[in-house]
Amino acid sequence: MKQPSPRLRVCGIFIQDEKALLVKHRRFANSVHFPEESWILPGGGVDYGETLTQALEREVMEETGYACEVGRLAFIKELIFPFGAPKESALHHSVTICFYGAITGGTLKTGRDPEFGEHQLIVESNWLPLARLSDYVLYPPFLSEFLKTGFEKEFPQTVSLFESHQ
Repeated sequence: MKQPSPRLRVCGIFIQDEKALLVKHRRFANSVHFPEESWILPGGGVDYGETLTQALEREVMEETGYACEVGRLAFIKELIFPFGAPKESALHHSVTICFYGAITGGTLKTGRDPEFGEHQLIVESNWLPLARLSDYVLYPPFLSEFLKTGFEKEFPQTVSLFESHQ
């Protein structure tokens, strides 16, 4: 039996006035390995035939109400769940490509994921202060430190690769 391909996703880092744009989501997988709710970067799946830039622009508009400009590559994150499972047992496999970006217009709103209908995962979209990110549950776990450190030291020119093991 042919295994499905990994899901390609995009997300964006948007920082203004020492605040990061984040989206609070309900848990996407029914597992104690993920928090019940967590703040994540805006983004989502890339549709077939859509460029990475187009996908991020669409996802940011859907989730936050903002138009954006997509900048340079920030990091790549791979998630295979359950963690450490043999590939035949994987329930989820995604590769997320994250970009830096800038908000160019629109008004903040808590958006919707069209593919989820009534069972929305999005709880809230908001600007969270970088200095207080540790007060919130962010996912993936490295995100809070990556955003705070990156903002203070100017984000690195090199691209980081993260594999989710938690």
